[in-house]
Amino acid sequence: MKIKFIDIKNFRKLKKVRIDFSDDTTLFVGANNSGKTSVITLFKKFFNSVKFSLTDISLDAWKKLEMVGKKILNQEIVSRQDFQDVLIALDIWLSVDENQIHYVADLIPTLDWNGGDLGVRLVLEPDEKNLEQLQRDFREAHKKEEEKKKEYNLIDFLSNKFNYFSIKMYLLDPAKKDLVSQELISEQESVDIELLKKLIQIDVVDATRKVVDSDVKDVMDKKYILSSRISSYYKKYLENVDELSQEDITALEAAHNAEKAYSERFSTKLQSVLKEISHFGYPGLTDSDIVFNSKLSLVDSFKHEGAVQYRVKSSNKTNMSYTLPEQCNGLGYQNLIDIIFQLISIRDSWLNNKQGDFISPIHLVLIEEPEAHLHAQVQQVFIKQAYTLLTHHEIIRNVPSLSTQLVVSTHSSHIAYECDFSQIRYFKREQPADDQVIPTSTVINMSQVFDNNQEETKKFVERYIKAAHCDLFFADAVILVEGSAERILIPYFIRERYKKLNQCYISILEVGGSHAHRLEPLIGQLGLFCLVITDLDAAKGKEKTYPARNCGQKTTNPTLNKWLKKTEIDDLISLTEEKKILKGETGSLVYFCYQQEVDCSEDKFKKIIPSTFEDAVFVENYQFFATIKESRGLVYSFCEAYDKSKDFEDWKKNMLNILKKSGGQKAQFALDILCSIDFSLFHIPTYINDGLAWLEKNLCQ
Repeated sequence: MKIKFIDIKNFRKLKKVRIDFSDDTTLFVGANNSGKTSVITLFKKFFNSVKFSLTDISLDAWKKLEMVGKKILNQEIVSRQDFQDVLIALDIWLSVDENQIHYVADLIPTLDWNGGDLGVRLVLEPDEKNLEQLQRDFREAHKKEEEKKKEYNLIDFLSNKFNYFSIKMYLLDPAKKDLVSQELISEQESVDIELLKKLIQIDVVDATRKVVDSDVKDVMDKKYILSSRISSYYKKYLENVDELSQEDITALEAAHNAEKAYSERFSTKLQSVLKEISHFGYPGLTDSDIVFNSKLSLVDSFKHEGAVQYRVKSSNKTNMSYTLPEQCNGLGYQNLIDIIFQLISIRDSWLNNKQGDFISPIHLVLIEEPEAHLHAQVQQVFIKQAYTLLTHHEIIRNVPSLSTQLVVSTHSSHIAYECDFSQIRYFKREQPADDQVIPTSTVINMSQVFDNNQEETKKFVERYIKAAHCDLFFADAVILVEGSAERILIPYFIRERYKKLNQCYISILEVGGSHAHRLEPLIGQLGLFCLVITDLDAAKGKEKTYPARNCGQKTTNPTLNKWLKKTEIDDLISLTEEKKILKGETGSLVYFCYQQEVDCSEDKFKKIIPSTFEDAVFVENYQFFATIKESRGLVYSFCEAYDKSKDFEDWKKNMLNILKKSGGQKAQFALDILCSIDFSLFHIPTYINDGLAWLEKNLCQ
């Protein structure tokens, strides 16, 4: 049995979304304030009795609440149905095999249901008694405020009194599962929510963890979190007072001997846990080992208190050994070990929390931002090992009906790198429509971005994103560039000339002109602003040539002929800015910028259409390059070609030859510019300047 998908309605930015769950690990990614954490918070509120408040309701639904308030004041009949499109709901759809139907016997929707998908709705709503009380209290409060000549509506009333609403659960119709948030029948009766809680155990590892630095001065804040975490785990799952030997009891007579005996006993029983920690790459070659020192209190008798310490590794030439307290280890490793112990405790709590011989068949574990304090490599190891850790238990191996599902919300591109596209759910911020109060978010299943006939494109994009740029999932905008020179210099252009743009989260991807078009479905689904900086790549027949008007030239650049769908050089040069912008169905805007005709006010150049980024930089900055006395590489070659060329046509031939032979010199060209540039004298190539200006205007408006 698994959670197949969930539907969320009217919770904060999640006005109406569906989220598919993977069978094992599901990763929530997206820019800040896109709703990732809200999903985890919603589970906590419905399952862990965390209170709701008015501000949890999507602001877009407040207008509807105000309308309900007007009906109450007008003495009109108000029922539960009036709140159905207003209040918070969570639909959970389970996939149930035929041999697991006995688990859901009390939740079967119809007599002819024989396994498959089964759905329930958790909803925050007033029951009949509370609804009557709400109406009386609101009318009374409104009357008092009216006497004070103050405007007062149901929103004002509920902001201070939200205790009229309680959680109810209803069965859903499997035949309507394709509808996000299907409507309930008006007379439908609720069912006991404990039936669902019996099926699903939910545990949350919060983003806020309490590991502390050794420099914390406030003694009250310096809590030994790992010691208490491990001690609690030991007492709950490993300690058995009946097993105390005579040696243990005798050891109480001498504190030193007792501590030594219990330390050995404590460590032996925790060896399996330490072995599981080792799968996460700790301790490494230079890291301290974990050792346990069980401090025995004679007053507390057999109560064990675990103190974590770190044994400092000595060289092979000496037998000396030192131990340091837990707070002396780095915050990163403290955080890693703390999360690991939480996951182990969560797993063992699920398996030990039996109701008779019954264990909840589904264990849903939600982790918020595990990357805190962890460097990149540890983040990657963690996400690879976390699910294995949660399922590493004999009971799970022997009982196939038990399922574990892990959900991780993250801002880490390193964690995203380790997950398959099929596991990633992208939270996309939507711009508000005219009738909406605030922006909302939608959720995209990344495994559904590409059509069945785009298998090759899908493979390329998945491999490319995993190999290079998972930060795309956390960006406000993306810039696609041809090569290394652009990738090196464009961040510098932005930093020096576009201060507002420099404050935005922008991902710069080097994809080349041959493959950028393959990213079209992904960019479209993510709904990002996208600036494509590419080359004209002019050709006459099969021969590459310098771009020129009225020569029957065509572009060989797949980005332009397959994505922008323009092939004629004359057409490309003549396009207005509006025609260079493609708008996707999901709100993405893609602007294509490529070399344009520039007037260099120089007899040798006159009006010229550059061929590549490198010569575009040169022709608009030839006076600057001429002042570089110690030039080398492409800078030297460009200057030499300019000086030796007899005329414009001669220069073009020389430049084409240089560019053909440039190879790996392009990155060096960019670095030479950075090392020598006086930016006040430098001109950003016109076509790139136009593109960056467009991006800043749209992103920072």
